[in-house]
Amino acid sequence: MKRIKKITIIILVLLFIGLMILWFINKKNTPIERIKKINYLDSNITIHLYHQDKKSADEAIDKIEKIFEKYDTLSDRYNPKANVKNLYYIIYNNSKDDTITIDKTLYEMLEYSKGWYQKSNGKIDVSLASVSEIWKMYRDSTTGVPSSEELKRARIHTMRDIVLLENNQIKNNHVDIDLEDIAKGFAIEEITNYLKQKNISEYLIDINGDAFMGKHYQNKTYKIALQNPDEKNDIYEIVQGKNINVVTTGNHQLYYEYNQIRYHHILDSNTLMPANYIKSITILTKDIKDSYMLSKMLFLMPLDESKQYVEQTKGLEAIWYVDSDNIIKSSSLLRYE
Repeated sequence: MKRIKKITIIILVLLFIGLMILWFINKKNTPIERIKKINYLDSNITIHLYHQDKKSADEAIDKIEKIFEKYDTLSDRYNPKANVKNLYYIIYNNSKDDTITIDKTLYEMLEYSKGWYQKSNGKIDVSLASVSEIWKMYRDSTTGVPSSEELKRARIHTMRDIVLLENNQIKNNHVDIDLEDIAKGFAIEEITNYLKQKNISEYLIDINGDAFMGKHYQNKTYKIALQNPDEKNDIYEIVQGKNINVVTTGNHQLYYEYNQIRYHHILDSNTLMPANYIKSITILTKDIKDSYMLSKMLFLMPLDESKQYVEQTKGLEAIWYVDSDNIIKSSSLLRYE
């Protein structure tokens, strides 16, 4: 009897030790969640990283912030930056030379923007910054709408004025350019490439509600709520996924109302007025750098053209919010619901 009791105690001790070892292993392999909120590129950014090693996660958070800061500096139209030839330098430099040399990455963003101008048949037009400034003035005052003559006078440059030369040089004609969305795409691509190099695959980066996702830390799916353009505090759809990017372009993101009409910031390059085909579009894509350009281009297309483009593009899904009674989903979106 004593022998049985002794064996029982030994078995219980071994079980306890085994459970403690399993608990320790499980705890060691449980990802540590690191969260940081920052603001760059006129955006509220929340970084969620999940990694077993706290030091590596902290280093990654710091690196991500530096990448956002770099693109914020390069795309800044309002402030000069020491030792950086950024957008402000392009617009306001005092050089008398016919050409100027700019930062290599900024040159690549300009090259990219010209490519998207061609690809979008002129819908993606970064030379509309001076026209956008007129709209911003009215948006800040909410006291009227600019006339067509005023808008035409403001458009002093076009994409043809962005002349790219060799060795990161451009023609020095002071074109007012807005690269904010392009800078976001470049930043996110650089960040995700960095995370891949560091073997950090579990993350979620939220940029003003746009979501860039890796794997879920519990091997589940991330759920992204889509804001109703008609009701600020209402959610009209939830999409879910992992290793996917969710980007929205809509008339509810930056706007003002005058005489019960909403005027937003996404301008049609032909009319210089806010586009009004739909109220918002949300795309789901694995393309990182192109995600903002795709979303904006599709918003600026007539609805039928936009739908056709999505259906013919592999790996691209979309939800078009025309109005509360007309919400359209691409044919394969079901797998993200």
